[in-house]
Formats: sequence, C-alpha cells, structure tokens
Amino acid sequence: MRRIYPTEPAGISDPVLRGSPFVYDNLVILMRAYFRIRGGLTTYGAEHLPAEGGYIIAPNHLSYLDPPAIALTHRRRIIPMAKVELWDNPFFARIMTGIGAIPVQRGAADREAIRIAIDVLKAGEPLLLFPEGTRGDGVTLGEFSSGPMLMSRMANVPIIPAAVVGTQVVMPRKGRGRGRNHPMSVTYGAPIDPAEFARDPDRNALNRALMARIQALAATRGLMLADPSAERAE
Repeated sequence: MRRIYPTEPAGISDPVLRGSPFVYDNLVILMRAYFRIRGGLTTYGAEHLPAEGGYIIAPNHLSYLDPPAIALTHRRRIIPMAKVELWDNPFFARIMTGIGAIPVQRGAADREAIRIAIDVLKAGEPLLLFPEGTRGDGVTLGEFSSGPMLMSRMANVPIIPAAVVGTQVVMPRKGRGRGRNHPMSVTYGAPIDPAEFARDPDRNALNRALMARIQALAATRGLMLADPSAERAE
C-alpha cells in the first residue's frame, strides 16, 4: 500500500514534525512483517477514515503495539503524540523524530504540545492521541483526558473512535508475561463531530460519547472494557 504524505511534512514549521518518509515507510515495512508473524492484523471500519483533512484518532490503549497497529491500518501518514520520556533514549529519540511524533509532558497541561497538535490538525493532518494517556489492563478503561475533546473543538476537526484488540496478548504490559502469537485488529467507528456537543451543558458529554463508542467497537471484537466509574464504585 502506497503511503500518502503531505506536500510539506505536516504543513508547519515545527522542527519536531519534519519527519522522514524514509524512516516512516521503513518502520511500516518492518512492523507489517512483525504483525504478520505474530498473528496478523485485521482492519474494520476503514471507510470511516477521511481521505483528506485533519482528524483525531482516539483508540483505547493496551500495548506498545497499538501505535504501529494504527499506522499500519492507515493509507495516510499519521502523527502521534508520545510521552517525552521516549526521547531520553537516543535510539527511540531518532525513531520518534523520524516519524514526526509530538513529545508530551504527562501529568500537566503541556501547552506547547497542544499548540503543535492543533497546528497539525489545522494543516489537514491526522493526529493519533490515546485518551487514556497510558496503557490499560484490558479489563477497564482508564480515565479519559480532556485532550481529544479540547483539541477537536479548537481545531474544528472530527474524532475517529477506534478499538485496538489483541495487542495486549502479543505484547502485554510489564510484569504480565512474554506474550504469545494472537490475531490483532483495529476497528474504526463513525466520526464524532465536536459541533454536536457545543451547546451541551454537560462539559464531559463528548468524552462520555467517545468512551461509549470505543467500548462498543471493542465489544464487536470480543473485548469487553468496563467504564472507569465501575472500578471506582468497588
């Protein structure tokens, strides 16, 4: 599958986003072979992915394999947001910079990262953002950040809900075993238009709608993800 790139990478001047098609394409080739060996990767709902214009891809997060799984199921180059700690390792720093990733300081409102992300979206590029912010346990969704909601409104772009299933079996979280070969999938849902929630008095209505969509998509692939409120109630 031929990958589609913007005429000028990301369409903006931030050095971190001057990613290399060479790095991105070769990583895609390597990861495609890896996924094939480890059980295969199937895409569902690809018709919901816009052919042009910016949008936010908002999946659940189970494994380090989730970002490449999302990339492999897109024809367009996607720009991920990633924790800044990945740049502490020289090897990963080269990869992150090569794919045009946006470093994010977790646990605080990283205004610079948000500014860059909004510029990316306004330039018409797809942005990958995990609402949970970290890998979950595959049983209960983590609390969603306000990031996707705020950025979609500020950039006036849709949010594409997505469910990644099976990656937690192949590459589990630390301390949960070595993993085993298993079929993996990414399921995309219909876009969520932030304008539909603009006048809703409930400021978290969009986030709740996104969470419900992700849960429903995961359920179609056999993964039942509980609401984080259920965990708090126990």
